[in-house]
Amino acid sequence: MSLNTAISIFLLSGLVLWAWPRPAAAYLDPGSGSLMIQIAVAAVLGALLTIKLWLRNALYFLRKLAPKKQKNKPPPDTDQ
Repeated sequence: MSLNTAISIFLLSGLVLWAWPRPAAAYLDPGSGSLMIQIAVAAVLGALLTIKLWLRNALYFLRKLAPKKQKNKPPPDTDQ
Protein backbone atom coordinates (compact mmCIF):
# COMPACT_ATOMS: atom_id res chain seq x y z
CA MET A 1 0.00 0.00 0.00
CA SER A 2 1.42 3.35 -0.98
CA LEU A 3 1.61 6.40 1.25
CA ASN A 4 -1.02 8.28 -0.76
CA THR A 5 -3.49 5.41 -0.37
CA ALA A 6 -2.86 5.21 3.37
CA ILE A 7 -3.39 8.97 3.78
CA SER A 8 -6.57 8.82 1.70
CA ILE A 9 -7.97 5.97 3.81
CA PHE A 10 -7.06 7.82 7.01
CA LEU A 11 -8.73 11.07 5.87
CA LEU A 12 -11.81 9.25 4.59
CA SER A 13 -12.25 7.33 7.84
CA GLY A 14 -11.82 10.58 9.81
CA LEU A 15 -14.45 12.26 7.65
CA VAL A 16 -16.89 9.37 8.15
CA LEU A 17 -16.38 9.41 11.91
CA TRP A 18 -16.78 13.20 12.03
CA ALA A 19 -19.98 13.15 9.94
CA TRP A 20 -21.56 10.19 11.73
CA PRO A 21 -24.35 11.37 14.04
CA ARG A 22 -23.75 10.97 17.75
CA PRO A 23 -26.38 11.08 20.47
CA ALA A 24 -26.57 14.54 22.01
CA ALA A 25 -26.67 14.82 25.76
CA ALA A 26 -27.57 18.50 25.70
CA TYR A 27 -29.90 20.34 28.02
CA LEU A 28 -31.47 23.66 27.15
CA ASP A 29 -32.54 25.50 30.25
CA PRO A 30 -34.84 28.55 30.21
CA GLY A 31 -31.81 30.85 30.26
CA SER A 32 -30.58 29.37 26.99
CA GLY A 33 -33.99 29.87 25.39
CA SER A 34 -34.19 33.49 26.47
CA LEU A 35 -30.65 34.05 25.18
CA MET A 36 -31.67 32.68 21.77
CA ILE A 37 -34.72 34.96 21.72
CA GLN A 38 -32.54 37.96 22.64
CA ILE A 39 -30.12 37.15 19.83
CA ALA A 40 -32.98 36.88 17.31
CA VAL A 41 -34.59 40.15 18.43
CA ALA A 42 -31.24 41.97 18.42
CA ALA A 43 -30.49 40.69 14.92
CA VAL A 44 -33.84 41.88 13.56
CA LEU A 45 -33.60 45.29 15.25
CA GLY A 46 -29.99 45.70 14.14
CA ALA A 47 -30.94 44.92 10.55
CA LEU A 48 -33.82 47.41 10.65
CA LEU A 49 -31.60 50.14 12.08
CA THR A 50 -28.94 49.45 9.46
CA ILE A 51 -31.50 49.73 6.66
CA LYS A 52 -32.83 52.98 8.15
CA LEU A 53 -29.35 54.50 8.32
CA TRP A 54 -28.48 53.39 4.77
CA LEU A 55 -31.69 54.91 3.43
CA ARG A 56 -31.10 58.15 5.33
CA ASN A 57 -27.56 58.43 3.94
CA ALA A 58 -28.72 57.60 0.41
CA LEU A 59 -31.47 60.22 0.54
CA TYR A 60 -29.05 62.80 1.92
CA PHE A 61 -26.62 62.04 -0.92
CA LEU A 62 -29.35 62.27 -3.57
CA ARG A 63 -30.68 65.54 -2.14
CA LYS A 64 -27.18 66.95 -2.23
CA LEU A 65 -26.87 66.01 -5.92
CA ALA A 66 -30.22 67.49 -6.94
CA PRO A 67 -30.22 71.15 -7.92
CA LYS A 68 -31.87 73.43 -5.41
CA LYS A 69 -35.16 74.93 -6.44
CA GLN A 70 -35.32 78.69 -6.25
CA LYS A 71 -38.47 80.05 -4.75
CA ASN A 72 -40.33 82.63 -6.80
CA LYS A 73 -40.08 85.79 -4.80
CA PRO A 74 -42.58 88.53 -5.46
CA PRO A 75 -41.05 91.67 -6.97
CA PRO A 76 -40.18 94.30 -4.42
CA ASP A 77 -42.68 97.09 -3.92
CA THR A 78 -41.68 100.27 -5.71
CA ASP A 79 -44.40 102.45 -4.19
CA GLN A 80 -43.07 105.74 -2.97
